[in-house]
Amino acid sequence: MSSPVMYKARCPNCGSTVRLEQKPELESLVFCPECDETLEVVSVNPLRLDWAYDDEDDDSDEGFVDYDDEDDDDDYGDLPQDRDDW
Repeated sequence: MSSPVMYKARCPNCGSTVRLEQKPELESLVFCPECDETLEVVSVNPLRLDWAYDDEDDDSDEGFVDYDDEDDDDDYGDLPQDRDDW
């Protein structure tokens, strides 16, 4: 009787081996049994895990306003287009 296929990858947080019984899908979340870190599958062949990105912690847009510059052509004034003209 053959043993079931086991998928293995290293935890980027603690370095322990994370074993999965089923082939994971790309971007699925798994948990490290040693450090309880939530990890994301970033590659399935070979199987690689990375820290999961948490949208709730993302405040990169905080304090910024979207700005639509309608005349992008004038942003750099009369700079020479050819590097030899510098």
